[in-house]
Amino acid sequence: MKYFICLFFLMMPLGSISYAQPNDFHEGVRILDSGDSIGALTHFKRCANEGETRCQVAYASFLERGEGVAQNYSKAFEFYQKAAKSGDATAQLNLGTFYEYGHGVDTDLKEAVIWYSLAARQGREWALVRKESLITQLGSEDLQFIDKRLAGYK
Repeated sequence: MKYFICLFFLMMPLGSISYAQPNDFHEGVRILDSGDSIGALTHFKRCANEGETRCQVAYASFLERGEGVAQNYSKAFEFYQKAAKSGDATAQLNLGTFYEYGHGVDTDLKEAVIWYSLAARQGREWALVRKESLITQLGSEDLQFIDKRLAGYK
């Protein structure tokens, strides 16, 4: 009996570990739609930290706007970056904006064009507009740098 009780208590923490599931994002949206923005923020933060890409974008948007939490561009940038590297077009577009305007990171038009380009590849029209606008401000060496970086993203 002692053995069973010890085993039970040793295994308890394993049962309480939660991992982000694809439906976690939808649950956060449901909470948000119910009018509980703080509950949604808490939910998105949890599943963002567990690596769910869409939750990372949602949580970053709360941080960016300062909704229910202190506005924190640097932290929002981190979550957008994680999601953007996973291929999320919204995160890529937002990362481009952060680089263009220096939110949470130094302004870097080359990086902005790279992230806008990646989002544009996925059909984000606004990203294409921003990319085309910024390209006119860059030199040929900058454009070569961008082409080389984009070649690494298929």
